[in-house]
Amino acid sequence: MSQNAYFVTRLFEYIYVQKGKISVWKVSSMKKKKTLIIFCFFLSVLVGCGSIWWWFPTHILEEIETNKISIIKVVNKNSGNEFEITDSNDVSIIVEGIGEKTFRKKSVNSENIAYWYQLTFYGENGKEIETLDIQNKHIIKKYISDKFTIYYYCNEGLDVVTDCLERAEALQFPDYNKDPDF
Repeated sequence: MSQNAYFVTRLFEYIYVQKGKISVWKVSSMKKKKTLIIFCFFLSVLVGCGSIWWWFPTHILEEIETNKISIIKVVNKNSGNEFEITDSNDVSIIVEGIGEKTFRKKSVNSENIAYWYQLTFYGENGKEIETLDIQNKHIIKKYISDKFTIYYYCNEGLDVVTDCLERAEALQFPDYNKDPDF
């Protein structure tokens, strides 16, 4: 037995190697290698595209026209106040204030962090369009589905939006005190 045949037999657990069997093994090994290379390629493309999507800045409510929203239902988690914003000027300030900001994705399905304001946007027909939680002046939580949420971070801040929400809440609840922590 030659040295190569001895090595092959030792490597494959002392399998008796014949000329036909070893060539079959090489063909199947090449198929396995090709399959593995193709799988790794597609996995790396998938990871690459996912990474680009994750790091690419985005806009929230950018595609929603302000005249298509009739009501914004607001819940203030800190005070417990619930109210609706129907004034077209306030709706425009809130939608455009969020829509013009650039956000970066921060995390997915984090622990249930308390929110400051929960905004639910309703269209002219009364259908719910979008629900967002404003965590603070920089973080928004967007509901993608019942079990999946994404937290977005905005460097610029949402001062115009939060000021409008606080003003609307103060008009409807005269005893409302601004929370200094936010």
